[in-house]
Amino acid sequence: MFARAIPIGVSKFTILHNTNYAKLQRTKKSGQSAPLPNVHFITSKDQNTAIDLIRWVLAVAGIRADSPRFAYYVSRWRVPEKIFAAKKAGTFTESIANCPPIDPAWVRFVPDAITEYQAFANPQPRPPTNKGASSATQRPARNRQRLAA
Repeated sequence: MFARAIPIGVSKFTILHNTNYAKLQRTKKSGQSAPLPNVHFITSKDQNTAIDLIRWVLAVAGIRADSPRFAYYVSRWRVPEKIFAAKKAGTFTESIANCPPIDPAWVRFVPDAITEYQAFANPQPRPPTNKGASSATQRPARNRQRLAA
């Protein structure tokens, strides 16, 4: 911040100029407008689904979304299937009734949890190997003949 020089003895207040462009509400020198305040609005269907997933895991299992156990719990306990079944049965709101407040920023942890869930629920089959059968899988008589020679 810069202060405008005022002669000594003058009883006026010093006027400080704000040079922090990030906090200005007018247009910056670069022509871009100043950023708007950070306000979380959950509007998309994906975000609502993510919030439901976070609420269910926090209310039922007590695991926060920023925990390293979150993705493991979602995938191994098949939480998306349980949420779908609870919504279909009409018990979802009862399940999350005691959910403590959540941080909307936790939504960023949900895609990794869903990816791990999909990988666990639909495992990729192993490709067949091109190697021939080992001697341990051959009949014992052939092994005896080979060893006797």
